[in-house]
Amino acid sequence: SGYSLVTGKGRAEIEFEDTSTVYLADNSVLSFTELTSTGGVPYTEIALIAGTATMNVRTMAPGETFVMTTPTDTIRLPYPRKVLWRIDSYLDAVSITPLQNLTTRQPGITAAQAQLVGQAETFKNGQRVTTAVAVDKAAASEWDQWVGQRLEARNTAMSTAMQEAGLATPIPGLADMNGQGKFFP
Repeated sequence: SGYSLVTGKGRAEIEFEDTSTVYLADNSVLSFTELTSTGGVPYTEIALIAGTATMNVRTMAPGETFVMTTPTDTIRLPYPRKVLWRIDSYLDAVSITPLQNLTTRQPGITAAQAQLVGQAETFKNGQRVTTAVAVDKAAASEWDQWVGQRLEARNTAMSTAMQEAGLATPIPGLADMNGQGKFFP
């Protein structure tokens, strides 16, 4: 808690205690507001000050909450939620783009208005903004492809390591341990 990560010309992959990951694009600023755990239940609060991040969040424990704030909005994901969203944070708005059909809709959107994969919605202070933000579609597509490749590699490594370790649920760092030795009781 209390640290910030600024990518400049580079990218970052951050794994949290519940094995959720956030991918941070070039020229982005992410602050770690609060990273705590009470009775084994994580509470994660981060702030995307500027730039782009993709949230691959799966709250797994009853009582768990994952929160991302931006300069204008707060995205709160209490247990049980699964999202894969690209978040573009601006000083005056936030754009949320779902990258998979998962279990959560964005704030202010009813079931009848649920977004399609790849369809960005822009919000300011919790209200949907009808004026779309100009997005560099080529850069967004390249970013989404990069994240997709990282996710696929991570999921494969996690699945393999879980099987070799005899685990039913993932644990932080397990994907990085894949292929680095042998598991034993």
